[in-house]
This record gives sequence, structure tokens and C-alpha cells, in this order.
Amino acid sequence: FATQPRVAVLDRGGNLVASDAATRVAASLLDPSISLMDVAAGTPWETLADGASSARVVRIGGASYVVRASGGDATVMAWGCSVPEPLGSLGVAHATSISPFRFAGIDFLAVSANASTIVILQHVASPSDGVRGGGEALFAASVTAAAPGVVFTKSLLVGGRQFLAASLDGSAGEEGGTVLYELAASVNGSANLTVVQNVSEDASVLDIAHLSYLSRDFLLELTDSELRIYEWDHTLDTFVGGDVAPLANFSAILTISNATGLFLVAAGPADSIIFPLHPPSNFSTIALYTDGAVSLGKPATALAYLPRGATHLLALSSPGNLTVLLGDGAPYTSLLVLDADGGATINAAASPAVEFASEGGTDYLLRGGSVYKIAGSALLSGTTVVTASEGIAAFTDLTIDRQGSYRLAFSPVTLDAAHASTASWLAARAFSSRDLPVLASGAARLVQTSANVAGVAPEVKVVDAGGNDAATEEDWLVTAVLDDTDEFNILSDIQEMTTMSARDVTHFTIDTTHFLAIANNFDGITYRVDSQLLLFANGTLRLVQSLATRGAYGVSAFAIESYPNISAGVVPSKASEHFLAFANHYDDAAGFATQSEIFKWNASTETFETFQRIGTLGATHIEPFILNGAPHLAIANFFDGTVHAVASEVLRYSSSSARFERVQTLTTHGAHHVAHLAYKGRHFLAVAQFRAADEVSLSASSPLFAWSDAASAFLRVASIGSRA
Repeated sequence: FATQPRVAVLDRGGNLVASDAATRVAASLLDPSISLMDVAAGTPWETLADGASSARVVRIGGASYVVRASGGDATVMAWGCSVPEPLGSLGVAHATSISPFRFAGIDFLAVSANASTIVILQHVASPSDGVRGGGEALFAASVTAAAPGVVFTKSLLVGGRQFLAASLDGSAGEEGGTVLYELAASVNGSANLTVVQNVSEDASVLDIAHLSYLSRDFLLELTDSELRIYEWDHTLDTFVGGDVAPLANFSAILTISNATGLFLVAAGPADSIIFPLHPPSNFSTIALYTDGAVSLGKPATALAYLPRGATHLLALSSPGNLTVLLGDGAPYTSLLVLDADGGATINAAASPAVEFASEGGTDYLLRGGSVYKIAGSALLSGTTVVTASEGIAAFTDLTIDRQGSYRLAFSPVTLDAAHASTASWLAARAFSSRDLPVLASGAARLVQTSANVAGVAPEVKVVDAGGNDAATEEDWLVTAVLDDTDEFNILSDIQEMTTMSARDVTHFTIDTTHFLAIANNFDGITYRVDSQLLLFANGTLRLVQSLATRGAYGVSAFAIESYPNISAGVVPSKASEHFLAFANHYDDAAGFATQSEIFKWNASTETFETFQRIGTLGATHIEPFILNGAPHLAIANFFDGTVHAVASEVLRYSSSSARFERVQTLTTHGAHHVAHLAYKGRHFLAVAQFRAADEVSLSASSPLFAWSDAASAFLRVASIGSRA
């Protein structure tokens, strides 16, 4: 900003309020989605063949690939600086759909071919390995299974097991429906693909979606007249239930889980609608709500979804038409149409399949024979909440990371319960600014613009703090050096301990006994390595227990105190239950979508036992704290295997269920740590962010959240400058 905003706080009569020192004013960005979709420059992506076609984006070893099935040979393309560039055939003929997935640390492609076969291709090399010779040198056939009438497959990872849900159309003389295959390794190391369940046998399945929620897995099956909901039964090892909701005239579905709830997007030739989903309880499965459904007013036969921090992009595609909508974090009650057809001609005969991709810090949309580049949503940073002085709230360091013209909204907030009524009255009088121009700032960092491919010289450009081309006329000299591993000198050794890529250690006591817990991450072969519990006695540490963890990244110790025996006239005695919480970062089978684990101390056996498993995404730290007398856990989620834009979470201990239950998600990007702070009766959560929103550079700021009794939630109150 050329001039930082100043906001006056007025009373009902329009006079300056100079006496209330507790008035705080928050600045937020209106319409942060001032974005355009442009046809990407460079070599255009060739037009797909007529007829059934499937294009998917898969990220392997830091590089992005586009894999395609167009009814002919399946092909693969490597992402260049701006668009996919052909590499060659995958060696599978008459391919109609491709489903990429990662299992046991290996990348696979499930290709539906010739309406009769599922071919599993395994990634074996990358262009950076110096490989030449096209797609067949990158992916090799691993296993083939008969699937009469197969139309498409969807990948499902359930409880560390890899499944493929295949839609069969009944053209091979059998009833149509969904068949569940499991991919598993045999004793000799080869892969097997076997049928484990006929989920349904009496319908033509148009689309399939998988939803994982609170460690429960659901399979959603769309037919021509209804939506069927199945839940995975860990005892029976099958999907059971088959709850039905009427849902006619739709052809594609996807599920959305964010801070505001669970939703199902259903697309059809007449309209596309967002339905709220009722979260599952202890006694019921998820349910579809028709009340509260939002019509998007756009027909579609294919969908794509891309979370972008507090906003979400939704692509709706049908022959000859393309629309991209933006959700603002609310339950999609208001959606902004960003573009229709991107100003380009869409081949009406081409497949309307759409897929989002992120490469080099830029988001793209692949549709038909075109690649579209999506300008990013703007982000307001700096001190966004200030205290008014003499009736004036003066902002000093607000910045927006992208050039453009914006409006700011100003609203009063309070972290002081005594001023709740004042804040409530003022909140109704929040206002927005006039249009404010934001220009690029000076050079802040370098960003790589070239692909990581052998034989390609690296290219970088100078950008400002927001990733815009830096506003400078100076010539810059850029020097390339080889990084050396940091060296650390230890002054003296007291005792050597054998660990396995230990990531964290914590000290705690139970009664008068001192313990150390060590989080082990990797032994050079597998992430399934035990963490360690050591007891300190007679001046030395000795191993007393090994705890099963999966790529553990952090460990925290905490206690839950209670008064179990309360009677009149007797001073109650306090009981303490001791726990260890391990943030599991990565698992050989589940990848980053693994489960972190809480262990509870058994005083009788003097060992820790499994207490609760919590689904996390590349978790790096679990922070225990007490809020309003209840134990809480804040979990920093880092990465889901594709993007760092994954929400962190807050859980609260329920005395009735004797379990920690999710109560809130926090919008974070590559959260590497979270810390709780109590100050003057207020509670704060500070999150250390590692990765920036462009998914390439390191984060230059980290969020601070404060507890609001009025909202009964943590609210973001500041963005703190930081360096990864």
C-alpha cells in the first residue's frame, strides 16, 4: 500500500471515541479472488481423441506428469515450464480411464482397458534419472486382472490397505455394479490384484467417491436414480450398509471436507448442486441433507476441486462449456463465477473431463485439449488487528501478496469479555474501504522457473515477497552454489543411545520417576520403526519399552487430572492419568495420510498401552493444553502427499466417551509446529508455517490464533513474520 489505512472509531453520534482503550479493529480482504484464467503460453496440449477419455495429474518425486486414456493407447506427458510435454505411450492399448495412487511408498497407475481388464502400472524411473524412450521406460506393467465390462476405477486407501473400486457396466453379460479389488504384495515380492467384494450388482454406477472422516471410511456410489452410502466394517473387512438417498439426473459426484463441514457436489446435465452431509455419529453413517442444498445454476458432467487456503475452486465441465467457481470458506452459500470457457474455444466433441494441477507454485486446470493457468487468490498479511488509540486504529504493515486493486473490510473485535456488548453493537457497523491499488514491491527472493529435468539448465527469476515479478530496474547477479550439510559440534557425551533418525525427545515424570520418550522416524529401509521409552535411574538411561510408531516426528507427554471419588465432608483426592502423544508423519503403506497415536500409562503393568489413534496428514507436532478446564490437543498437519494446504486441528477430551474429539480445524499451510500460550487469561495457538502458498518457496509468515468465548473457537488474529 502506498499509504497504510487509518480507521476512526465513532460513537452513535459520529464523535471520535477516545476513551475506550479496549476497542480493537480487524482488517480483512474483500473478494480476494480477483483472478483470471488464461490459456497457458507455450506448446499447446494436443486435442484429445473423440469419445471416452480420462486425463489425470500425478506428482512423482517432485515432478508432475499428465497421464491420459483416450480410447487408444494410454500416454504420459511430463510437465515443462508451462504446459505438459509428450513423453510417449504407456504400452496399454484401448485405455478408457486412469486412476493414479501411491501405495507402500511406490506410485502406481490403474488403467481400465478394452472394457475387460485392469492393468496396474508401477513407476520405475524418472526423466531426472537420465531415462529415455518414452512412457514405457517410466511405468512398467506390474499386474493385470480381468474386469469384464469395466468403465472406470477409483483408488481407495482404507486402514493401510490399497483398494480399487471398479464400475462395471454389465456389457459382458453380468449385472452392472461396483466390484472392490485389493492390491497386495505376495511373499515373493510380486503384486496381486484380487476381488474381495461385490459391493453392488444391480445398478449402472455412474460415479464413485471415497470419504474418510474421523477414522471412518465411506464409499459413495452414484446410480441413475440414487446415491448409495456404504461404510467400511473393520471386523468384516467389507463395505456394509447401503443407505440410500434419492438423487436422480446426476452423472458425477465429489465430496468436500473443510472447516465448515462435509458436502457432496452432484453434477448433472440440468444443474449442479451442493448438498450438506450430516457427519456420522457413533450410531449412524453419513446422511445427505436436501434442506440447505445450494443450486449452482450450471450443468456439468465432470467435476474437479482444488482447496486454496480459506477458499476453494470448483470446476464444472460439460461439452462446450467450462465454469470455475470460488467458495469463500462458507458452506458454499455464495459462489463467484470466475470465468466461462476462459475466453477460449472448447472442442465440444472432446471429453469434458477436468483436473486441477499445481506446478512451480502456479495452479492449472486441464480440460479437453487445453491448459489454463489460474491466477492465485490474494493474501492479506501483516498486523491485521490493531488497538485503537485516541479513537484511531492505525495499521502500519499491511501487505497483499499480489498486484491489483482491492477493498478492505474493517470490523471491531475484542478479546475481552467485558466489552462483548460494545463489540456486538459495533460489529453491525463494519464497513469496507474504497478501491486500493497494490503494486509489486522490491526484490525479496529467487524462484526457480525451469523444470527439474536432467540436461536442462536451471532458470530463476527475481520476485517480491508475494511472488510477483519484482519492481526493480537494477541488474541482479545471481550466483549458484552447492549447499553443504550443516555441521554441529557436541561439547561432551554423557551417554550414547541408539536411535533411528530420531526427530523429537521429551522428558516427563510419573510420580517421582523420570522418563525420556524418543520419537524415531526412519531406519534407512522402513518408516515402521519403534519409538523408545527410557527410564532414568542410578545416573543412566535404560530402555524400558518400545512403542509402535509410523515415521514419528514429534512426541508430547501430558496428564489428565480428575477427582474420581467425591463424597460429602471428605477432601477429594486427585488422580492423574499419564499419556504420550506421537505425531506420526509418514507410513510405508498409508503415506502421509497416516494415524497419529496416543498411549496411556498402565500403572499395574508399568507400561504405556494404545489409547487412541487419530487420522492426520503428515503430522509434525501434537501440543497438549488445558482450556476452560478441559484437556485439548492441537495437531500441526504438514503435507497430504500432494499439497501443503492441509488444515491443522484442535481436539477436546470428552469425559463421556473418554476420547479426544475434533472440535475445530485451523487453516494452515505446511504447519511444522504448534504452540499454546496462555497470557492474562487469554489462550493463543501459534503455528510455525514452513511452506508458502505457492507450494515452492518457504513461508515468510505464520498465523496466530486466539480463543474467542463468543465464537467458541480459535480465530486468526495476526500474521507474524517468520522464516522457515
